[in-house]
Amino acid sequence: MTDSSTKAAPQRQYHEGSTMKQGHSIASQQLHHLQTGTGMPAGQPIPADTGARGTPHHSAQPPPRQPDIYDAVNLAFMMMRDAFPQQFLKAWPTEEDRRRALALWARVLQDQNPRLVKKAIFQLIREERFLPSPASLRRRCQLLRRQPGLPSAQAAWQEACQARHQTASAPWSHPAVYLAARATGWFLLNTEPRAVSWPPFERNYSILCNRVAAGESLESSIPKALPDPQQQSVTTASQQLRQEMQAQGIDPDGGHAEFLKEMKEL
Repeated sequence: MTDSSTKAAPQRQYHEGSTMKQGHSIASQQLHHLQTGTGMPAGQPIPADTGARGTPHHSAQPPPRQPDIYDAVNLAFMMMRDAFPQQFLKAWPTEEDRRRALALWARVLQDQNPRLVKKAIFQLIREERFLPSPASLRRRCQLLRRQPGLPSAQAAWQEACQARHQTASAPWSHPAVYLAARATGWFLLNTEPRAVSWPPFERNYSILCNRVAAGESLESSIPKALPDPQQQSVTTASQQLRQEMQAQGIDPDGGHAEFLKEMKEL
């Protein structure tokens, strides 16, 4: 993440109107950085313009833990407006439509690295004839973050679950696999079913893959996800089942062999 993500993020807004010239100047600077591959200056703000009638817009707050993604989506909307003016106005004809769309895109892309979002939208506008969708932007971000040696999320999860040595010195396919497993928890990976261990691992691994693609340090701590009540209920039910099996003398990790053993004793 950039340094600006650790500061209190001001309210970001998407607007059209009197300060459009300033907005285009900032967008041009950002496009230059994207084209040259030098990255964005830290803390570079997206200007807040006013509407056609001179009234300020008040859009939704940026998603938690990833304030910079709102700047990235704001830039994406500015670029789409300039590249596809008629399609843009047809898709979002009113100011309220644009505010709602901006908030939705920010939520859909909140797990993506802001730098990759900016690079992805620039590439899509160069290649496509129509407005890109949030799904196409996510797919392009995933393509950009693929690096040599990085296994897929599914392969990384299987490697973590089957690891015999839970140390950084073990022969991992990539350091991101070990760090994602460590952040998820070895006990969770070794004892819980896929429905419980996969979601947190996939989230942690995705964050680390974004860092690899952006050239950021992998050692920075991974922010904790908000608790999911449904996931907690699945974990609780699994733990209760294991306790009941153990109370009856059944090995919950015995698998098919344990099942055949119990069948013979009936």
